[in-house]
Amino acid sequence: MRDWLKLTRDLQIQAYGKDPHALEGFDLQFYVIWNSLAAIKELSEATDETRWKPWANLVDGEPIIDKDPFLKEIVDVNHFLANLLVAAGVSDDEYDAAYHAKMAVNRARQLQAGGYESRKGVDKCPRCSRSYDDVGKADGEDVCNKCVDEVLGA
Repeated sequence: MRDWLKLTRDLQIQAYGKDPHALEGFDLQFYVIWNSLAAIKELSEATDETRWKPWANLVDGEPIIDKDPFLKEIVDVNHFLANLLVAAGVSDDEYDAAYHAKMAVNRARQLQAGGYESRKGVDKCPRCSRSYDDVGKADGEDVCNKCVDEVLGA
């Protein structure tokens, strides 16, 4: 999505007269909270456009996902996620780079011998639950690089 975040920032400034990235304190907290809740709500609405209940009978030939309304709700989710990214000062180029870097990590996880466990003490730090392939595992320790100083008392 070319210029997704730039266009979102421009819309927010036009609609509210403020740059979301310039918000501070309570205004920023409130902005993050309401955009997070709105994204969750829209994702729930997208789920309503699917036949997700495993206990419900499916009709032969009935689609699992009602594509058009589902797509509209997912676009709404993305609007609120973009608001959050803009408030954090993330640019389109930064997001694109982070997306592709994370996709490479996800591909590597799927290709590793034995698969990706996603469990504390296996693929994740037992202290903070960060994935070792995101932050690295501390040499000679059973924690990630982010937690090693706390564990060693440094």
